[in-house]
Amino acid sequence: MLFRSRAGHYESATRTINLASGPVRLSPIESRLLEYLAARPGIAVPYAELLENVWGYRKEVQTRTVYVTMDRLRMRVELDPSRPDHLRAVPGVGYRFDERVVSAAGVVPSRLRRPERVVGRASLQAALTAELTQARVVTVVGPPGVGKTTLALAVATDAAPQERVMCDLTSARDAETLEAIVGIALGVGGGATPIPTALRARGRLLVLLDNAESLPTLAEHLDAWVEAAPDTRWLVTSRAPTHARSEVLVRIPPLDVEDGADLFEALAAGRSEVTLRREEVLALLRLLDGLPLAIEIAAARTMVRTPGELREQLDGRGVEALAGPVRGETALLRSLTASWEQLSEDACRLLGALSVFEAPFTLAAACAVSPLESALTVDRLEELIERSLVQGDRRRDPWRFSILLAIRTYAREHGVAEDLAHAERQRIRWCARWGSPERIAAFATARAGELHEEGTIEVPDLWSAAAAADGEDLVDIAIGLGEMLRTRGPFSPLLAVLDRHPPGVPAPRSGRPRRRCRRDRGPVGDAVAAYADRDRRGPRRDCPS
Repeated sequence: MLFRSRAGHYESATRTINLASGPVRLSPIESRLLEYLAARPGIAVPYAELLENVWGYRKEVQTRTVYVTMDRLRMRVELDPSRPDHLRAVPGVGYRFDERVVSAAGVVPSRLRRPERVVGRASLQAALTAELTQARVVTVVGPPGVGKTTLALAVATDAAPQERVMCDLTSARDAETLEAIVGIALGVGGGATPIPTALRARGRLLVLLDNAESLPTLAEHLDAWVEAAPDTRWLVTSRAPTHARSEVLVRIPPLDVEDGADLFEALAAGRSEVTLRREEVLALLRLLDGLPLAIEIAAARTMVRTPGELREQLDGRGVEALAGPVRGETALLRSLTASWEQLSEDACRLLGALSVFEAPFTLAAACAVSPLESALTVDRLEELIERSLVQGDRRRDPWRFSILLAIRTYAREHGVAEDLAHAERQRIRWCARWGSPERIAAFATARAGELHEEGTIEVPDLWSAAAAADGEDLVDIAIGLGEMLRTRGPFSPLLAVLDRHPPGVPAPRSGRPRRRCRRDRGPVGDAVAAYADRDRRGPRRDCPS
């Protein structure tokens, strides 16, 4: 059995959907459900019939299995799982397979409207507007959910007076569909007028190409259209560069915490009667990666929960922990899934391994936990950076890399189990290097300040690695933590780590850092108490204010 959907071709012999991003293999139960419905096009198949004939359950069994499997299947078969073309629900009955294929000629033109609110993007909007006066192709690049479309719409609608059109390329997987979408936006659908001719006839024109990451051949079309119509400006949003010859890249970072809190409060206003405490909102925002789409999801939950309660639910699990019928959730998960499926297999393996890091990491750390050999690790890391799935910080020496929590959580859940286990073991060994005799000796040299700065960045990984480590590794991590914390604490959690006397480790070796930790706790505690007492009593009268 072979059929074509808007997303790609399905082949029953291999249970494979051949997407533009590559083949995706369905599970046996997903394949049976799809084929059972596809064999009965246009017929509403009841839930009980599906349970009996696809799963082999008795008709009277009550389960949500059909709904869960259908949601997963739509993520693979449909271009937009929230608005399926083929796997249609029949309320109160079951599901129906619609065999119609929406042709490229049936594309509906996109409407270009200014977004209701744009928070924290004034400088980026000004930079994009300035670039469009000079460059012919400007591509806004950033991770899933960061607000690329919102920013591009704001720029396009506020641009200097000129004609502008928008093309949503979400459904475009090939050159034919791309040309149909652009042609319809230009008013020449059907191919009667070539697109270069139509562009030249429009004169000064701004074309917004939204969601362009699924078109590997877009650069060829842009190069040809730019040459044919030099007065046209192209504003593109994508998770990766198009590599057009005249392309200028503008990377859009996540919102900072304060701007994210402003957006959260604006979205929650009128939705909830819960009083929003700014400190709770700021604490919550630190778990949302600064992604506007994640902030939208969380703000929609404030009808019955405070930001503090949402933070407890999210802590360590990513925005997917806020499960429920919110529009943004489907969009964010769909973007993450699309990004994952467009990666090479080695890049997926590397991203899964790198998800063990909680703090920014170096290239050496990435190579230490990678399941790939070093040269391939570097190549695949470059792929992840280009795809906006790993962020690079070149301000530090050595350079540091980081992964947003939503991406890290997704990669951990979809990575190869053996790779993740290997990466976790290697991360523990990597963190244990802080307790090596060479490192400890270096803390007594002129490099102490540099080491403290480097170690402070890695403290979150040291704590989590200590919780999973044992033996000599545990002692080495605790020794390293002791060096980082000796001037500021906290000491009680470190003592708790050291009190887990590792079997097989000589008592003197684990006892020395324990005694040192207790010794350091006294002076630091006295200093903290003195500062607290001074703040309580206020400045002395004989001291200048």
